[in-house]
Amino acid sequence: MDRNQATFSNLLVLIFAFVPACDDAGGGEDTTQGSSTTGAVEPTATAGLSDTTQGPTGGSTTGAGETGGGAETSPATTSGAQDTGEAESGDAGSSSEGGETDDVVRDGPRVHIATLQGDTFTLTDSLPVTGGPADIDWSRWGLLNDDAYDRLYFLPTDGPDAVYQFALNTSTGAFEYGYESLETIDIVGTPAEADPGAGFGMAYGGFTYALYMLDATHQTAFGFGFESGLQIYEHGYDVPETLTIDGAPDGIDWSGWATAANGSTTSLYAFASEAHDALVHFERSGNTFSPLDTTLSLDPTGLEDVSFDDFAVVHDGDVTRLYIVDVD
Repeated sequence: MDRNQATFSNLLVLIFAFVPACDDAGGGEDTTQGSSTTGAVEPTATAGLSDTTQGPTGGSTTGAGETGGGAETSPATTSGAQDTGEAESGDAGSSSEGGETDDVVRDGPRVHIATLQGDTFTLTDSLPVTGGPADIDWSRWGLLNDDAYDRLYFLPTDGPDAVYQFALNTSTGAFEYGYESLETIDIVGTPAEADPGAGFGMAYGGFTYALYMLDATHQTAFGFGFESGLQIYEHGYDVPETLTIDGAPDGIDWSGWATAANGSTTSLYAFASEAHDALVHFERSGNTFSPLDTTLSLDPTGLEDVSFDDFAVVHDGDVTRLYIVDVD
């Protein structure tokens, strides 16, 4: 073998040795790409966890249920943090799944709050109401506290087939439409005897959100419970369909009345007279509301220029508060 042949043979050996090395390098690159692709899935998984976290932040039924005594009965929004964020930012033109109206009003009435001291309610605070549909009836309203929020409800002007829901945002000091709430909740099965013109009452007894209406004689109350699966207030759901109001004193002004719950005890209140300076307190036993001997008075100081025909009462632990919506 001459020198040229030896050189050519060595060159072939180098070439064949080099080709597998290139293939191995290419395979390693493919493997690296595969790992990179797998890694790209992780942000999606992280986003999924983030979405789950948004539920309680946005007022999901789980969050409210844990605070208020049962996810099964909470009227808090299930539409997630997105809807609540819009409500907080003031974009009231948007609506959650429950909202069905595009027109909103920006300036609602004020809510005056009086705290019971002894047997007398004394004014302690005054807060605004913001947002709400244009067809809202500010004169027909109810309020409850579910151990998490003060929730304020209004009927629409065209009938008792739904309530619009607000909640107190302690960061802004205002009752905000749709804040940590379903914006609209339908009312189903209202009896023909119910008188929606007389307003309605709300109560939260630890596990059940309840709505009450009266008949025109003010001798019967009709109960509605919040059905979380359908997100409605349904007549007779988890509450008695009818309750009797017995032994009401003469002179009661039924233009203003309210319901409230304190644990397992449900109460009904009504103005003792047209003076609107005292309340008669009824307590439920079985399916009957009967009056107690105690009459609660309302100190008019600070309310001289407030026009009101209705009120709400809330038992919040050891504190009892009375709420008045100034409709003018």
